[in-house]
Amino acid sequence: MLTNFPVPTLQSTPADGQNESFNIIDKINTIRKQEKAFLWYPDPDNLAGVRDSAVVKNVEFVFKGTITVPERAIL
Repeated sequence: MLTNFPVPTLQSTPADGQNESFNIIDKINTIRKQEKAFLWYPDPDNLAGVRDSAVVKNVEFVFKGTITVPERAIL
């Protein structure tokens, strides 16, 4: 069973045409054991957006990536 969490807007202020890195570090506390967490966010260069996954280890997961503009994400 997947659990959806609201994610704040991925914020950055990159210079024109430059990418800005981001890190999302969070914990998941659910009754069921979650092995992976999933993240999706739009990308101006990719119509399907970016979908990423992270392994949940000891209830903690980490996402690292880059964005060119601030975007909302779904976790």
